[in-house]
Amino acid sequence: MGSQKESRKSKSGIPEKKPDKRIQTEAEPTFDDKARLGKTNVKQVLLALLIVVLFFSGLELILALSGVKSLLLTEDPSIRFATNLPLFVEQRQSDGTTILRTAKRKLGFFNYQEFPKIKGENTYRIFCVGGSTTFGRPFTDKASFSRWLQAFLTAADPARNWEVINAGGISYASYRVANLMRELAQYQPDLFIVYSGQNEFLEERSYRSLSDLPVWVINANALLSKTRTYSSMKRLFERLRSDSLLQARETFEVSGEVDDVLAHTIGPTSFKRNEDLRRRILEHYQRNLERMVEIAHDADAEVIFVKPAVNLKDMSPFKSAHKKGLSDGEITNWNSLYERAKKLHDAEKYTEALDYYQQALRIDDRYAELHFQMGRALFALGRYDESEKSFWRAVDEDIAPLRMLSTMPEILSTVAKQSDVPLVDFQSLLRAKSLQAYGYAVLGSEFFLDHVHTNKDGYRLLGQALFDQLGKQGVLASGSVLTAEKIAAVSEQVSSSFNVEDNRISFIHLGMVLDWAGKFEEARKILLKSLKLFGPQPEVFELLGKILSREGNAVEAMNYFHQALDAGYETAALYASLGNIYLEVKGDYAASLQAYQNSLRIKNDDPSVHVRLGYVYAYQGDFKSARSCYNEALRLQPDFFPAHVNLMALLYLEKRDEEALKKGYEILKDHPAEYKTHYMVGKIFLRQGNRGQAIQHFQAALRIEPQFKAAQDSLKEAQM
Repeated sequence: MGSQKESRKSKSGIPEKKPDKRIQTEAEPTFDDKARLGKTNVKQVLLALLIVVLFFSGLELILALSGVKSLLLTEDPSIRFATNLPLFVEQRQSDGTTILRTAKRKLGFFNYQEFPKIKGENTYRIFCVGGSTTFGRPFTDKASFSRWLQAFLTAADPARNWEVINAGGISYASYRVANLMRELAQYQPDLFIVYSGQNEFLEERSYRSLSDLPVWVINANALLSKTRTYSSMKRLFERLRSDSLLQARETFEVSGEVDDVLAHTIGPTSFKRNEDLRRRILEHYQRNLERMVEIAHDADAEVIFVKPAVNLKDMSPFKSAHKKGLSDGEITNWNSLYERAKKLHDAEKYTEALDYYQQALRIDDRYAELHFQMGRALFALGRYDESEKSFWRAVDEDIAPLRMLSTMPEILSTVAKQSDVPLVDFQSLLRAKSLQAYGYAVLGSEFFLDHVHTNKDGYRLLGQALFDQLGKQGVLASGSVLTAEKIAAVSEQVSSSFNVEDNRISFIHLGMVLDWAGKFEEARKILLKSLKLFGPQPEVFELLGKILSREGNAVEAMNYFHQALDAGYETAALYASLGNIYLEVKGDYAASLQAYQNSLRIKNDDPSVHVRLGYVYAYQGDFKSARSCYNEALRLQPDFFPAHVNLMALLYLEKRDEEALKKGYEILKDHPAEYKTHYMVGKIFLRQGNRGQAIQHFQAALRIEPQFKAAQDSLKEAQM
C-alpha cells in the first residue's frame, strides 16, 4: 500500500489536489477590500459626472461665444406670432444723432415715446412694460406710474439723467410683454418694471399640441430651453423635421397685434367655462414671467415685478354661468332663492338676504354673480374679511376673467422669489391705504375707475412705491430722499400737465373700456356725465348711439348718431351703425344703402360693410352689384364667413342651383353647424324635387336651431 501522504486520485485517475486555504482566503474579499472597492466605484461615477458636466459646460461656453441664444430668450415654447413689427423705429436728427420713436402703426396700442438710440453717460434707462395699466388707462402717459416715477427720480436725484420709457400696450398679455422685451433688450436697458397679469384670458389661443403631455415634461422642456445646447439640438431637429413640426406650431399661432375676443362680440358672450384651458393659461403665465427675467438678465438689466391690483367690491363679474349637471328643478329653485335674496338685499335687509344667498349657494357654488352679491351683503354688514373672500371667489368664477385670478399673485411671488427679483405689492399697498383712510381693506371705487385701472392717486402711489424700491436697491445716489416738499412739488408738476382736454379724453376712454367689457349701463352713465361736464361732443354721441343700438333702443341711438352728423362729425363706423339700424330695425333699404356707401367712402377696407351693402343690393334685385360687393369682401378677407354665406344665397336667388350647392357644401365642410346653410341647401333640393335630401338638411338645421321657423315650415312642405 502506498503512503498516506500519497496524492489522492480521482475516479478518473487524475491526482486530486487538496484545497489551498491560503489561496481561498485571498479569493474572498475582506470587509476592507469591499469598502475600498465601493470608494473606487463612487470615484469613477463622480469622475464620469464631472467629465459630463465639464463637457456640457464647455459646449455651453463655446455656443455662448458663438452668439447662440437659448430658446427661452428667442421664442415662446407655447405660441408663435404671425408678424413681429418693432415698437420703436429709428429717426435721424438734424444734428446727426438717432432717436428711437414709437412706430405710427403701434400708436393704437401704445403711448408715443422717444429716446436716444445711444444711451448717454450718467443715464439710467428704465422700460415699464405690461398692459393698459402700465399704459395709464383711462388716462394717457401723463398720469401713468411711469411719469410719476420719472418725476420722483428727477426731483430726488437731479444729478443723474433718468429715462423712464412707457412701453405698456393696451390689452397686452404676458406672452406679448415677453415678446416685446426681446426688442427692448437691445436698447441698453438698466431696468425693466413689469406690471402684467390682467389680460391673460383676453385672446383666443390653443395649447392643443401640449394637451397630451404630462406637466413634468412641459416643465422639463421649459427648464432645458434655458440652455444653449438643448436649444441648438432642438433647432436642428426642427429643421430636419420641418414638415410636421412647423405644421404643429401653426396650431397655436397668434396675430402680430392684439386680437381680443371682445373685439368680435357684443360684450363677453363668447367666453365659455374651460377648466383645462384655464390651467394651461396659468402655466403659460408662469413660464412667461420666467422668460422675462431671463431676457432682462441676458441684457445685463435688472427686473422689478409689480403685483397687480383689482377692483373687487365695485365691479360685478362680466359673465356668470351655472355649473354643469343641474336639473331644471334645481335651477328653478336656485332662481327663486336668488330673487328673494335680491329683493331683501335691495331693501337693505342684509342678514335675511344672506341666508337665502347661502341656500342658493348650496345648490350651485359656481355662479359668479351669486358670490359677488354675497360679498356686497357681507360688506354692508361690516364683515369685511368675509366679503373680500366672496369678492375674490366671484373673480375666480367669472366666465370672462378680465381681472387676474386669486391664484396668479402667488405665481408671481413664486417666480420673483425663485429668480431673486424684487416684488412691489401694489394690491397690498392700496389695501393698507384703504384701511387707513376708510377702515376697510376691500378695494373698490375709492381707488378704481373700472375693473383694473386706478385713479390718478393710485398711479401716484405706485410711482412712489417704485421709487422707494429703487432706493432700497441702491440705484439712487446717497442722500436722495423724497421730502414732503418734493412730493408736493412733483404732485403739482404732474397734475398741472393734465389739462381739461386730457380729462375729457379720459372720460371717453373709460366709457370705451366699459362698453368693450360689456358693462353698457356703466359706460352710458360715464358718457352722459362727460356730456354734462364738457358739453356736446360728437364722438360721445357716436359711442352712446352704439351702446343704445346694442341694447335695442334704436330710436334714441339714431338720435345720437344724427347729433354727431349734425356737428360735422362722421366716421365709417358711425355710418355703418346707422345703416344697420335702417336695415334691421326700420327696414328702410334706401337709407341703409346710402349709409353703407358713406361708410365705404370714408374707409373702404371693412369686409362686413361690403357684405351688408351687397345684401341691400340683392334685396333690391341688383344681383350684379351684390356679387361685386361679396367678391370685394372676399378679396379683403378670403375666409370671411358671411361673404361666403351671402354669395351662396345670391346664387340661389339667381337659380344657379349647382353652383349654389357646391358653395353650400364648401361652407358646411368647415362649418357643419351653420344651420342657415343647411336650410339653403334644403331649399335648393326642394326646388329640384329631391325631397329626401331636402328633408335631411331641414332636419339638420332644426337639430342645431330647433326654433328656426323657416326650416320648420320648409320641412312641413317637403313632407307633404
